Amino acid sequence: MLNKIILLNSAKYQKAVITLDVDSIQIVGGNNVGKTTLINVLNFLYMPNKRDWNFSHDTQETLRYYFKNLDKNYIIFEIFKDGYFCVLMRRSESSKLDYYKID
Repeated sequence: MLNKIILLNSAKYQKAVITLDVDSIQIVGGNNVGKTTLINVLNFLYMPNKRDWNFSHDTQETLRYYFKNLDKNYIIFEIFKDGYFCVLMRRSESSKLDYYKID
């Protein structure tokens, strides 16, 4: 079960922590504040194959938006399934996503 999404210097967020410890959530806010960004971040976790992504921009532009600088932009998913672990994502030098499992 996905418990938390953390964005560090990713997209429009310096730091965003979204806790998903309830049965349902609502994302509400004004225009251009990052609601769609949060929803789109789930593509990185649930569809790690770039061919399956459904972003409004091409793959490279999308990666530059979410991961502008190497080693400074991260997305972390906190998961509880058969134990607790996190998945950390960052963009590599070859403009691919690196996934790290942290127990």
